[in-house]
Amino acid sequence: LLAPSSSHFGPQECWMEGPGELHLRGFIAAEMKACVLRQNLSDLQRLVVTSTGGFVSAAIDIAEHMAPHRPHVIVRGLCLSSCANYLIPIASRLTVEPRSLIGLHGGVAKLVSKMRQKGRLPPAAMLADAERERRFAAEFSLSPDWFLPDVFLKAYQKKITNPMGFNLLFHDSQALAVSPGFLNSCLRDVEIDSFWYLYDHMDELKERHHKADLFERFWKRLRPLSSEKLQCDPLASDGNEG
Repeated sequence: LLAPSSSHFGPQECWMEGPGELHLRGFIAAEMKACVLRQNLSDLQRLVVTSTGGFVSAAIDIAEHMAPHRPHVIVRGLCLSSCANYLIPIASRLTVEPRSLIGLHGGVAKLVSKMRQKGRLPPAAMLADAERERRFAAEFSLSPDWFLPDVFLKAYQKKITNPMGFNLLFHDSQALAVSPGFLNSCLRDVEIDSFWYLYDHMDELKERHHKADLFERFWKRLRPLSSEKLQCDPLASDGNEG
């Protein structure tokens, strides 16, 4: 077990349960990547994830390291942002446990495209991440819509400053709750084992009082929108060709 980090990002935990099951919990950054690389994954069958996201490069490194095993990915609680973008596509099978959520809020390549459209120069680190994301998408035959469908994007973006010291534009109000249908249209090679979908349980969530766990805090604060009527366009473009 990786000891909790004292960094700004909070705990980055990784451990094996038996020879075939890897658990990842927390922010995806250098410590979690280093922990994954230390594990013996020769018999990896299952990946259990609980993460609100993390750095693009670390998440892609972890995904590419595990991809040859095509694990059964089990979402326990939350798999958001970089967790959703890069760890879900390497799955052979997918389980989304009760009171769990896969959430998208945009990939780096589309952020670069939006910045350029507004006449802004993306930072070098963002450009490098966008190129890695494009290579990852090509390797796994991902539509750019997997990262966030163009039809879903709204007009305004919120500027924040990230810990690396440069400004990023996040679609902060645009969290999208991945539905089984949307996932099937985007990741055709991923078999759904079971899928608890937020919008199939709204009455239950409104009526029952749960403890304020990570899932409860997230969906009540951000109210992620439904993806039931959305599909990935296999011919979609991120606007960065050439």
